[in-house]
Amino acid sequence: MRLSGFRVEREGGRVRAAAEMVWEDCARDPATLFFEVDEERGEGMVANPHAFLLAAAVPALRFGERRIWVDSTVCPVLLEGLDSALSIISSWHYRKQGRPPVIEVASRRSALLPGRVVRAGSLFSGGIDSYATVRLNMLVYPEDHPYRIREGVLAFGLEQDDPRKFEHVSSVLRDAASELRMTLTTVSTNVYLLYREEDARDHFQFWYRAFEGSALAAIAHSLAHRFSSMSISGTISPRTLVPFGSHPMLDPSFSSSDLRIHHAGAGLTRLEKTALIAEWGGGVAPRHLRVCNQYRRYEASALNCGECGKCLMTKLAFVALGHAASLDAFASKDLSVSLLRRKVRLEDVHDLDVYSELVAPLAERGYGDVARWLARMVTMYQWFGPDAGWRRLPDRAALRARRWLGARQTGTQRVKHSVRA
Repeated sequence: MRLSGFRVEREGGRVRAAAEMVWEDCARDPATLFFEVDEERGEGMVANPHAFLLAAAVPALRFGERRIWVDSTVCPVLLEGLDSALSIISSWHYRKQGRPPVIEVASRRSALLPGRVVRAGSLFSGGIDSYATVRLNMLVYPEDHPYRIREGVLAFGLEQDDPRKFEHVSSVLRDAASELRMTLTTVSTNVYLLYREEDARDHFQFWYRAFEGSALAAIAHSLAHRFSSMSISGTISPRTLVPFGSHPMLDPSFSSSDLRIHHAGAGLTRLEKTALIAEWGGGVAPRHLRVCNQYRRYEASALNCGECGKCLMTKLAFVALGHAASLDAFASKDLSVSLLRRKVRLEDVHDLDVYSELVAPLAERGYGDVARWLARMVTMYQWFGPDAGWRRLPDRAALRARRWLGARQTGTQRVKHSVRA
């Protein structure tokens, strides 16, 4: 892979940093990677090679590139950290690919940006993790500390690319940032859109398992003219540090001497993060919460459908904490077992951890039927593994019965049947 043509373009009140990405060892089309902000946020913006290297490195590993050539200067701090991160990701997911790609650069230098900006920011999606990051930061760092978060960064082009729906999100989060005495910067990028359609067919495993942390760090480095520190909100619980794309072992490795990347909230479970938000006096209003990924259903007054898995997970946490008023954030307040049965899936150990810690507090709050159903789901996972596996047990049992009967009838014949997906 070759990264070259680093440049900054200005047009129509927008500032875009861009570079060319050309594949060398796999049959993928070349692409122009970009990060774009409005003119105000683009003052002093550069085509930071760190941003483009981070955007390209994990895809290069995933698709079998042998090297990444960067036709520019790169900080040795980032080179060392990225080499370690790629080795870890490779050992988790891509052992068959062999050695991670070798990174070759035109030159090495520590600080790439003139002057030293001292400002902390955070990737800010409006979900539980991102609000908990801001709240925890405010509790830990005083107003005059350089790591105190001053600005949230909202990315367009990751989970969706509908400008009209995105405006609903950015409008709500601008209001939220203002109330939290922060500013909000929106960045448009295509670093994930190049792979999202094919990744969707694999249930977004590339994003969640490998690419998330480096993609978010790439966005952060595209704004290194504004920040000296950027927080990425952790998702996984300290009790289940499974291989994820954004991970406390990985995200700090995406730092350079210009920009510190911080993996925030690694010591908190999702219920503990929700408690931070629910008990935040004068903090997050329900109307400012955005946990739902069903972006096609977004409206100006409703960013959370209330019926998808992410919404139900969050609603259950609020009622388990005794904060049912926070359900005003959701278009549907339904928490019936029939809805949960249709929508809730325990697909990995992260889901197992999240729902396990909800059982006891839900029972204590009077949601006994919900707690009992969740307890059964947890038990089924512990016995049989992820949801996708044990829900096929009836098919598997029927298959074994048919084979046994067939063998009884013929003596030796075994009847083969397909198992429904």
